Amino acid sequence: MFAFYFLCIGKSSLINTLRGLKPGSDGAAKVCEVECTQEIAEYPDPTHPNLIYYDLPGVGTPKFSRSEYFNMIKNQTKHN
Repeated sequence: MFAFYFLCIGKSSLINTLRGLKPGSDGAAKVCEVECTQEIAEYPDPTHPNLIYYDLPGVGTPKFSRSEYFNMIKNQTKHN
């Protein structure tokens, strides 16, 4: 399991690249310029079925404060 959680660093783009997808491809993570990811999304690796990438909202925003962020993530992912 890989989890990416920093704010506005291209987490979704990285996940797409690791999975061999371009933005807009079927099954690709949505990519935009400002705080695109609002909910946790799972993206399985196409060649390694036991590998799941989690695209997470950025930490430290008004909606996702640092103080509650990691507990929220732990409770919402399968592998806690």
